[in-house]
Amino acid sequence: MDNDQCILPLINIVFLLLIFFMLAGKLIADGPFEVTLPVSKQAANQDIAENIVLIGKDGQLALNNVIMDETTFKVALAAVAGNGKNIGAHFRVRADTQLDATALIIILEWMRDAGISKIHLVTLNDPP
Repeated sequence: MDNDQCILPLINIVFLLLIFFMLAGKLIADGPFEVTLPVSKQAANQDIAENIVLIGKDGQLALNNVIMDETTFKVALAAVAGNGKNIGAHFRVRADTQLDATALIIILEWMRDAGISKIHLVTLNDPP
């Protein structure tokens, strides 16, 4: 057997590993726009929420990766929450770190008005 044939299985394995990591490397889907999360010092429960709200630094809104204006967002929140009847609905809010705090509070009030009570704010963990 010549040297080129001896190295072929190694090359095959390397390419298979490359393909595997390319496919498995993206476990969480990105949203429709970029959100830079704030940092927190407290570790939180990382259970998967059913619904994800994205809020961009300019106040851009998305619910479950669908970009919406304010009116559509409020209607969609009420529909997903079942006007307060779907008490088991969990929402994970990913707000940009540069978003004005008053804008975040207004959006959280919209969620409360839609009957949503289980809201989790997503932050990056800052290890000690």
